[in-house]
Amino acid sequence: MYASCLYCSVRNPLFTPFHAFSATIASKEVTRHAHRRPRNGKWEREIDTDIGLVALIFLSCLHLSAACNQENLSRARDVELVAYRAEMTSTKGFKVTDADRKSRVGIAAKTLDDLKRKTIEKFKLKLSPDEIFFQTQDGTLVENDEYFQTLHAQTLLVWVKKGETALTDAEMLYKTIREVNDEYLTAGEKVQEFFTEKMKSKVFKLAEVLRGIDGDKAKHSLKCDHPEWFEGLDTNAKTKEDYMFRRAQDRIRTYYYKSREELLKDASIPKQRLNDLVLELHNRLKLSKFNGCYFDRSDKKSLCDKGGEFTCQGRWDKEVCLYSPKHKINPYASREGRIVFQTWNLDHVVERSRSVLPEVGRALKEAERTITKGGGEAALDVKAIYSDLFTVGNLKFVHIVCHDKGAHSKKKAGPYLLY
Repeated sequence: MYASCLYCSVRNPLFTPFHAFSATIASKEVTRHAHRRPRNGKWEREIDTDIGLVALIFLSCLHLSAACNQENLSRARDVELVAYRAEMTSTKGFKVTDADRKSRVGIAAKTLDDLKRKTIEKFKLKLSPDEIFFQTQDGTLVENDEYFQTLHAQTLLVWVKKGETALTDAEMLYKTIREVNDEYLTAGEKVQEFFTEKMKSKVFKLAEVLRGIDGDKAKHSLKCDHPEWFEGLDTNAKTKEDYMFRRAQDRIRTYYYKSREELLKDASIPKQRLNDLVLELHNRLKLSKFNGCYFDRSDKKSLCDKGGEFTCQGRWDKEVCLYSPKHKINPYASREGRIVFQTWNLDHVVERSRSVLPEVGRALKEAERTITKGGGEAALDVKAIYSDLFTVGNLKFVHIVCHDKGAHSKKKAGPYLLY
């Protein structure tokens, strides 16, 4: 009976130590009734012996069940990883164009290398796969297969030669405005001046242009009510809110994959601990839908007001935007506003690459060799890491003029260990 209970507890995780205990009690009760010897105190001694043996069996079953449950949790985690990888390697269709946007080709690919090979074939390029790269419309470089797998089907990608970059939509805005709203810009000296100034000055001028655009259509949400807002977009979004939701997701996904890649480059970080952290961060991001709510004006957590207007939150070391009037933009108002919106940044107050990630790496290494007073290992503060990397707890939405790319020396990350 003892061997049978142990076998059941190993083969079936639902067969708990309590089942084994009950089965053993029942078995011993039958045996006791079948072999009663109520003379000279023998029966009483037999009962005592049986109870001791049952207790021993119960403890053994409890130990085995705990080990099996741990093994099942490990297997479940492995299954989740396999399912996630399978999900991320399905074939998707992309629209690929050159830097001048002269031609556009639809290409279905599973991986980044697959897309490179097919792009070379379709565009008849005399280049090797290592000599071409892809960037999205807002200039984000698709550097690895992990980030490539997060792109939505029908995303427009621009191929460029190694060492080159294509103009972003924001940088091509002048041409767009000339085609759609010619009255907002005049020819001659102003046009020449526009092209010769630095980017930040260009954007400043564009902000002035946007103030003169009729914003009555900002309240419209559906594509059918404001079709010109969706012109030039490769998206199946039916509303402005849906499209903006995805743009916020794209920015947070970029932070996730860049952070993951940078941490994986450090060979001194314990691999299993790092994998567990990355998986936990990804699961939290999935639950929050990659914080797409930040740009969705219909969500209470949005960074804009109900009408869709965003206000610059100021440089990383300032409480508010110090410009007067404060930088503002409403990407929901016009196509031009949507394009210029791409130049605004979700800026880490405590810098991601210079401060947060190095501190995360130190915490992972320290957790491997730190024993708490209770005898257990120190745990990572995953909640704090998640907040510092992906939430407005450490992110400010700022105009390009207020985006300081210098070192944020006054702000330090961590510590990320819980003892």
